[in-house]
Amino acid sequence: MSIAIHQAVSRGSSRSRCESRLRLVCVDHLATQDSGRGVYREMARDPGIELTLVVPPLWRDNFRDIPVEPSRPNDPFRLVVLPILFPGKSNRCLHPGLGALLRRIKPDVVFTQSEPEDFLLTQIGLIRAIWGLSYKIVFVTSRNIHYGRLGLPYKFGWVYGCAEMLGLRFGDYCFSFSGQGPETMAARGFHAVEVLPHFVDTKVFRPVDASSLRESLGLTHFTIGCFGRLVPEKGVGLVLSAIAGLEQPVQLLVVGNGPHLGALRELARQLGVAANVVYRPSVLRHEMPGYICACDAVVLPSYATPKWKEQFGRILIEAMACGVPLIGSDSGDIPRVIGEAGLIFPEKDVAGLRTCIRRMMQDAGLRQRLREAGLERAFREFSAEAVAAKRLRAVRALLDGRARSDR
Repeated sequence: MSIAIHQAVSRGSSRSRCESRLRLVCVDHLATQDSGRGVYREMARDPGIELTLVVPPLWRDNFRDIPVEPSRPNDPFRLVVLPILFPGKSNRCLHPGLGALLRRIKPDVVFTQSEPEDFLLTQIGLIRAIWGLSYKIVFVTSRNIHYGRLGLPYKFGWVYGCAEMLGLRFGDYCFSFSGQGPETMAARGFHAVEVLPHFVDTKVFRPVDASSLRESLGLTHFTIGCFGRLVPEKGVGLVLSAIAGLEQPVQLLVVGNGPHLGALRELARQLGVAANVVYRPSVLRHEMPGYICACDAVVLPSYATPKWKEQFGRILIEAMACGVPLIGSDSGDIPRVIGEAGLIFPEKDVAGLRTCIRRMMQDAGLRQRLREAGLERAFREFSAEAVAAKRLRAVRALLDGRARSDR
């Protein structure tokens, strides 16, 4: 066992602790950065919870490596950094050493940021079965498309189909980030599903003065922001086409990495708007608020493909928390997440997107109303405090036998 594991566990797993506390282990690659730990901070502040957070030493997201950040001195949870196989491949990553950790802690509940077909969920289930442990397993899903088991969107789909069957057999409860999660899981015969959103840390994502950043980026006109992976289905090309047809100059800030970057540059050149587009590679999450606040509006113009449609769109709740109004397509879960905090256009509809941008540019009152609605919605529905309370209610109901399930 590594020194990090030994120190973290020996501090909190001695028999002197209060036995009535609920022992919760959370395995989450999205918490490699401190900005991804807010929900665990809030959960661990509950006096009835003893929480251990397991993260990898490095994760790959949006085509860049993200090293683990150390815990804060006053964090109410224990942070354990475990080695990982296949960092960045959430469907097949595994944590060597996780079995030893779980046998030592003997948790009541293990939460894993894993889809039903992910190998990590199967690993956690096998550890429980092999070592005779009794913890409940809570996993997640963002699935909003009905796949046949052999149609799972991976190479060697039959392998993941087998892993899914095991994962659903081992899992006790599921948090769905997508509103369609209960339906897609029910089609697999799994009914213990609750729709719970991603969270945004409103202490990190908040309105900030981005005037100096705007100046350094050369943003002098009304600015639309696009954030995330640069792949065709994220729809950045639609935004280029939309701004090319506007009467007034509009700038586009594109923050992200991906294989579609060259094609986007060429499209911008062909449309005559290359001088109006600023590209920046993806940034760490704690840097994101500045880039979001450098925009007058943030747009998520995704469109569906046969194997994917937008499952949540975390940039939406981050922009809300930063007080930046939103424009989104009607694809996938985008309208459900945006709610009253933005404008919606039909997916792939360039004219509809252009109309939304034009409205946003010309109506300062509309922008202010959307800012206020987004800030209120971010705190009410998506803040770390709100999501932590929902997760703890679900976990306690699961342990009390009150969680809904007909399995």
